Amino acid sequence: MMSIQFVILLLVGEIYKLEAKSFHPGLYQADKHYITILNNDNYRQVLFDQKSDVMYFVEFYAHWCGTCKRYAPAWINLASEAKSWQKVVKFAAMNCGDSQNSPVCGQFEIDMYPTVRLFPVRARFNPPLHGARDFDTDKKSSFLSELLTEIQNSNNPSWPNLKPFKSQNLSEIFGSEEKKKNFAFLILEDDAVIAKKIIMDFSEFLDDFVVRRTSWSENSELMKSLKVDNSSIPGLVVIENINSRIFYRLINRNLNLQNKDTRDILGSLIKEYMQTAPYVNHKIATTTKALVESTKNTEQVAKSVAKMSMQDLETGLHLMIRNEIPHSSIILGEELYALRRWIRTLALVSA
Repeated sequence: MMSIQFVILLLVGEIYKLEAKSFHPGLYQADKHYITILNNDNYRQVLFDQKSDVMYFVEFYAHWCGTCKRYAPAWINLASEAKSWQKVVKFAAMNCGDSQNSPVCGQFEIDMYPTVRLFPVRARFNPPLHGARDFDTDKKSSFLSELLTEIQNSNNPSWPNLKPFKSQNLSEIFGSEEKKKNFAFLILEDDAVIAKKIIMDFSEFLDDFVVRRTSWSENSELMKSLKVDNSSIPGLVVIENINSRIFYRLINRNLNLQNKDTRDILGSLIKEYMQTAPYVNHKIATTTKALVESTKNTEQVAKSVAKMSMQDLETGLHLMIRNEIPHSSIILGEELYALRRWIRTLALVSA
């Protein structure tokens, strides 16, 4: 005769099995976590879209798995950190504990939870791996670094160029296909991973302006010509392409980044510049304004922007004196009087 305790254990076991096989909302929410939720209905059109230039970083998990529950916050944080990279890579998740999804997970030969797998651009439906590769879930701290290396080595023309800028000629930063762009930003940073993350943070603006990176070890001659010293690293150079003439400035010389987030500060400088720069289109201005309003380190950014505004004024004066005024071979009468007044006023307000 079975004991009451044994019967209770059997009932609990059956209930647990039924719960595991039934529908469960999962550990993630697409609208909160920047994670694409995959299921039996959508996985093929998402992962194997032959017209997409996006690769997918997918976690296969089960909602009842204790390890998966402990892993979920890390996956959410990674997706959040890469939320601006979705033109290139998107984070996704499939709940294999859902009975509707379990056949798909079986087809993918998912034999442990969690399993993290990177699906390349235009992956072919070719079970079980589909050209994808697995990542070691114990090394999640290096996931983004590995992703950046993958992107850099891809040579995909629709993705940001993460390779270091090695030319001594700043005009080459625009490239043959980017001559119509008015702006480029050159990140001066010895930590390649940080610099790549900043570039990726602006991947949605790839068609509007250029963001590249370099360092002393990768382009010492250019750094010398820019008169960059250790106090200017990390730093940022703004390059403007005006009527095929190149103008540049180091907009955050001697910027104190000690105990600050370099990625956040330099990213904020780019956002501020694109919000106020001439020739910038409305989409960039509106989007970057929203980004700036949510940025951290606002006091430090404000100081940097003030310094940047003064350098913008200096650049404007240089353009006027060197380009605009020489267009007139003779200046007489009211024009000469106005020019004299302007120079006198300038001398009073500027050292």
